[in-house]
Amino acid sequence: ENVELLTGYRRSHESIRQSVIKEAEGIIAHQDAAIDKIRRLEDNEGVSDPPEIAYLEADSAFIRLQSSRKRKKVSQPRKRRSIEVKLAIGYTDKVKRYESGRGKSLKLKNKFTYTSIENGRIFMEKLSLIAEKKLSLSRVKALIFGGDGGAYISAGIRDFFVNVIYILCKFHLKRNVKRSLPSMPNTQDRVNGLLGKDKIDEALHLIHRFMARTNDRNNKKSLMDLYTYIDQNRDGINPINRIKDKALRKKIKG
Repeated sequence: ENVELLTGYRRSHESIRQSVIKEAEGIIAHQDAAIDKIRRLEDNEGVSDPPEIAYLEADSAFIRLQSSRKRKKVSQPRKRRSIEVKLAIGYTDKVKRYESGRGKSLKLKNKFTYTSIENGRIFMEKLSLIAEKKLSLSRVKALIFGGDGGAYISAGIRDFFVNVIYILCKFHLKRNVKRSLPSMPNTQDRVNGLLGKDKIDEALHLIHRFMARTNDRNNKKSLMDLYTYIDQNRDGINPINRIKDKALRKKIKG
């Protein structure tokens, strides 16, 4: 209705959708061409003054898609499909948002974002190339990479990044502990306490003991998933405390 008021003619939802798709295809083609230039080392200028520390964070969300196929029978439920949207953000520092005044509000320096619906490996590879151009990763002393423990993130970090300090999001870690031990708040505290003290093997041993005790298939699977999650992401638990360079450790923010 607003488009009709503005332009004087009406467009259907489908015609608008097709216009968006056409525009998006052009944006994606332009982006892929830029990434290909970086891959061929034709565009690798980076920031003029490479930072000592660079920061990257990645996450994803699932968006359900409508099915274009009509149901043949009312009794048959429509099959739901979803698409995983991956998002990354990179920056080099947190600085004051306003130069004057007493405000404590901060902003990210040299910030960039990257979004994709491609598979995890391609997403992480392209992110590494874009980050190299934007942040000069090959020249930084340390790269801090935050993630929620997703398998594509940890695998992509190993395959496409160097000098990485991986940080597992504490919110996701504690949420997984709570979900796997829903009716055992004291045990949740014990596991979180051990993880906080970097006693990861002891925390895994405790979870394994509860796995051996339970006969409930769902509980056993949930505990096994938690065990695997912690074991696969153990390098991201309290990594800052393990940095030997004290000066570097103090400079790492948030």
